[in-house]
Amino acid sequence: MNNPKYTTDLMPKLPKLPVPDLDITLSSLKEWSTPLLSAKEFADLDATIDQFAKSDGPILQQRLEKWLTGPMAAGWPRFGKPVI
Repeated sequence: MNNPKYTTDLMPKLPKLPVPDLDITLSSLKEWSTPLLSAKEFADLDATIDQFAKSDGPILQQRLEKWLTGPMAAGWPRFGKPVI
């Protein structure tokens, strides 16, 4: 039996989820993709990740951290609301 009361009432009590550091996230992406890609595919991905880390990555990371300190900080985002 689903009780709709618990879908939103307890959200403010949920612990805040940490946002991993961008460098850690990108390093994990490289590590996990290595066995799945050919050497050329990995080199292309590595270059793309490095470019992202120097350009859009920090901006998007900052926006994510700011967004998570706003009204949605208590729990999971509501559907239909953009992150950025």
